[in-house]
Amino acid sequence: MSFFPKVKQRLAAQASALKTRLHNDREKRADILLAHRVAARRRPPTLRQWRLVGRVLTPGERRALRCAGYGIFLGLLFIAGRWTIRHAILVPATGGEYREGIVGTPRAINPILAGGNDVDQDIARLAFSGLYRRDADGKLVLDLAEAVDISADGKTYSFTLKPDVKFSDNWSVNADDVVFTFNAIQNPAWKSPLAKGLQAVTAVARDPQTVVLSSTQPNAYLPSLLTFGILPKHIWANVDPNSPAVASWNLKPIGSGPYKFEKFSRDTNGNITSYTLHSAVRNNAMLDRITFKFYDDYGAASDALAGNAVDGLNFVPPSERDAIRTVPGIVMHAAPISQYTAIFFNPQKNSAFADVRVRQALALAIDRQRLIKDALGGLGEIRDTPLEDNADGVTKYSYDPAAAAALLEKAGYALDPVSKTRIMTKTTSPKSKKEQPVTTTSELSATITTISTDENRRAAEIIKANWEALGVKTDIITAAASSINTSVIKPREYDALLFGEVLPSEADPYPFWHSSQTANGLNLAMYANRRVDELLEKARVAPSAAERDLDLNGFQKLITADEPAVFLYQPDYLYPQSSKIKGFDVRSITAPADRFANVTAWYRKLWVAFK
Repeated sequence: MSFFPKVKQRLAAQASALKTRLHNDREKRADILLAHRVAARRRPPTLRQWRLVGRVLTPGERRALRCAGYGIFLGLLFIAGRWTIRHAILVPATGGEYREGIVGTPRAINPILAGGNDVDQDIARLAFSGLYRRDADGKLVLDLAEAVDISADGKTYSFTLKPDVKFSDNWSVNADDVVFTFNAIQNPAWKSPLAKGLQAVTAVARDPQTVVLSSTQPNAYLPSLLTFGILPKHIWANVDPNSPAVASWNLKPIGSGPYKFEKFSRDTNGNITSYTLHSAVRNNAMLDRITFKFYDDYGAASDALAGNAVDGLNFVPPSERDAIRTVPGIVMHAAPISQYTAIFFNPQKNSAFADVRVRQALALAIDRQRLIKDALGGLGEIRDTPLEDNADGVTKYSYDPAAAAALLEKAGYALDPVSKTRIMTKTTSPKSKKEQPVTTTSELSATITTISTDENRRAAEIIKANWEALGVKTDIITAAASSINTSVIKPREYDALLFGEVLPSEADPYPFWHSSQTANGLNLAMYANRRVDELLEKARVAPSAAERDLDLNGFQKLITADEPAVFLYQPDYLYPQSSKIKGFDVRSITAPADRFANVTAWYRKLWVAFK
């Protein structure tokens, strides 16, 4: 009897399965009918209808549809990428800080007083702006002025100031500020080192935006003297010119440069250890801040660079160059600097130097190639004349010890076979006929005085070895850079001064070589030549650049023939920076502060922009 219930259960299960299959077939037919109706009506399918597409496509059609979708996606991706490549550009991003290590400390960040301190000049270059400035190629370009009109006789320069230029305290810069700065430079109470070059210039404000500079004689070199920063009259007019150095504005300057004073910090002894400037909004500088950190020596500064405490150094002495080159992530920038290093003879301290043959012999005895190799590390070039553009026909003194010895013999010097030193024998006339002639001997000697830097010490040692090989007794004296001007140069307490002078090609050589500048000026060789004086005076008033060049060529021929100084070399300026700092593009430097010629374009990061 149990057989029948089992059969009944099986029949019920088959009936249920058949019913389910019929239901599914009915839904499938309904979906197909719906798709046909949509196609027939030519209407866009709804989202729900699109989800049903897979039920009406064969497996091959579904694969084709997927491939088409991938193709469309890749095509859109290609179009987007191509558009991005064509329209996207990497541009410097604003923000960030540059930290620079400097050996020294600020004393007076004042553009008319900062001549003797490189640190002051560096910061003043960032905080102040002048009528002119030097660009990345070392050329003079207008800065605060937007136009200049030079009179036909070359005696008058009319400057039109840029509108809406402001000092960092938001006061407008106008012609009165320029006139005040000129008057302060010319006021003896200020003791400005710029006074000599501008003593014959008169500044007058024609209107708030126009300054007229007049001189009694035309001066083609005047623009090169006008790169100093302009002081704000409303600040400095209230400062006693007899004691300007004590003014707080010397450490907290108010200027119109690309950066403005923010803060400085001191150690427990009161020494300034860091100094920070913030970008002035109107100058569109990329970096927000520039911070200087001060060190006692280059060894400590180099360690700070290697330890990432700073992003760059203001200068690299030869002793530190190899070590810095091994620091990861450091780029060593090099640019020729408009400076020559020479040995200036002072015949008033050493009478032997009054003989031109002695000066020429000492020049021939110096191996200048070795100086560049060993003292400069190969980073420099030989300099034969005081100006960058050598004139045709100048006398050049290649290393020739034999010729040097022959010149000394003509000058009366002989090599003592016993002492192996050259001596001069002089016979003096007796005071009366009864007295016997008195013979006196004197050694040919020289004392080289120079600044106590590694480069100068190496150069002095090489020159000493060259001269002593010739038979000249030679000593070396070093002086600190901070004191050499007051203790050595101004009182002329040297007989052979190894020193560097900055003299760009468009600068006036008159202050360095005219005989009127021997007492208190920059004529370090105490050189006096009437024909040279005439040529320098003519060059100042020459009506054209061609005539001025002729005068300067004649000047260089005479001065290299007389050789009042041995012109040695022109060094390269080395400036190490972290590779994280971008945008440095200075190709020529007149003074170290010119490394900031394009500082507003320096940056740390890039970001994507679309054009």
